[in-house]
Amino acid sequence: MHRDSFNRMIKDCKKGLIDLILVKSVSRFARNVVDCLSTVEMLLGLRPPVRVIFESENIDTAKTESMFMLQIMAMMAEGESRNKSDIMKWSYNHRNSIGRFMTPRLFGYEIDKDLPEKYRIVEEEAEVIRLVFSMFSLGMIPLKIAEIMQKSGKISNYKHECKWKSSVVTSILDNERRCGELLASKTFTVSFKTHKSVRNGPDVEDGPNQYFVREHHDPIVPIEMFEHVVKMRKARKELNLTGAFPIMKVIKTGVLKGFVSVSLRYTGFDIDDYLSASNFVSEKGQSVSSRLENANLRKGDFSHFDLDGYELLDSQLFISSNMPIAKITSEEISFNKICYEKLGSCEAIEVLYEPHESMMAIRPCQADHPNAVKWVKCNGKRTIMRKLKAYGFSSLLFETNEWKSNFKVKVIGNKNAKGNDSAIIFNIEEAEPSVKVIGEDGKAFYRNYYPERLADHFGEEYYQYKFSGRTALMETMKKWDLGATLESIESDPAWMKEAKKLVGEFLSR
Repeated sequence: MHRDSFNRMIKDCKKGLIDLILVKSVSRFARNVVDCLSTVEMLLGLRPPVRVIFESENIDTAKTESMFMLQIMAMMAEGESRNKSDIMKWSYNHRNSIGRFMTPRLFGYEIDKDLPEKYRIVEEEAEVIRLVFSMFSLGMIPLKIAEIMQKSGKISNYKHECKWKSSVVTSILDNERRCGELLASKTFTVSFKTHKSVRNGPDVEDGPNQYFVREHHDPIVPIEMFEHVVKMRKARKELNLTGAFPIMKVIKTGVLKGFVSVSLRYTGFDIDDYLSASNFVSEKGQSVSSRLENANLRKGDFSHFDLDGYELLDSQLFISSNMPIAKITSEEISFNKICYEKLGSCEAIEVLYEPHESMMAIRPCQADHPNAVKWVKCNGKRTIMRKLKAYGFSSLLFETNEWKSNFKVKVIGNKNAKGNDSAIIFNIEEAEPSVKVIGEDGKAFYRNYYPERLADHFGEEYYQYKFSGRTALMETMKKWDLGATLESIESDPAWMKEAKKLVGEFLSR
């Protein structure tokens, strides 16, 4: 029961500080028969026992004959509580059905005296709300936001107190009323006996009707910002994402032109999103792969010999542990220690994907990069390569390459380096899928699968091989630029620009 004073009185009784309780009526002591009788019996069982006298009903629990009357009066009190509960539920549902919604005082708003069902913005409080939403939109976690707001002395509630913690931040972010919308009956009380409140929703049985109203009152934050925050919170909870919400960014120059930065865990991007992002840097409607096909690379582009008719051996036929290797399952990606050494023993990498040519690349990056992946774990003097959770990107690779969910896939990478920049590029089409099987001797082993084309060939024709074509084209252009920066495929919306400005000005102060 949520009756703090009552519970405190019962504790004092157990400590022997009270020997008599005077109550106006049974209905004021308890709302149901079980609570009333069990509490009275517990008090009488204490040493010394505690008497309870109900004034209106003239019942004294010290008298044996009074207990029967107490049972009757407790049942009447329970019935009265049930009737009051039903009336209140009907009244609440009726108010909602005719559009007279409950609008209690809410941080950021005050109740409009002329329209009691509406809110009116309190600008001093609204400034704090906008700042909280802006900081979260830019990737800050609630705990960090709370620390900053507490240090700055910003008010945290409509009482104008400064009591910040992460739960205060999340309660601000949770409420749809901050963007001008209203959802009535978000929770309801299951039983008048327990007074337990549970979350309501379309799938909840026996819950009251919910009512949703857009543009119910003036918004403090734009609806687009609120929806962005909802997506961020869901991604952080379900996918364990950190930092800012993933957005599509693509490389516009150099040997990695057309590669898109990957958020390994995020499941919200499909192959069409990656294709669209890669096409963003195309010239005259042609993707990088299309231009490579039309490049007509021949003798002199690589060497003094014409290699037309020759085949480059498929890497699947020569996978060994001393090569840069990526291992891919339906939920994880890992890289061997050779990759780590070839990229200069960097602590964090960025994973890139070129959807047209089905190529993956990794390159060193700073730890604060939005899509940075810490791929090593140092255990004393040992360096251990980590298995990276990648259910978003792995599932995309499995779907687009039609790999079975129980496959374990290996793919060899080629290191590309120019000056101080380096990257390892993996040809996903040359991946080696394998599946775990049990042999006749009962021992498990992995069986490899090879593409049908290798039955008659050793690999791709030299001038058709995508690595050769891409590298040669870039050599001709003299633009490797392996460290090329990423560019967003679309500019920030107005609300995001305003959020960056607001947070920048606040933090600078």
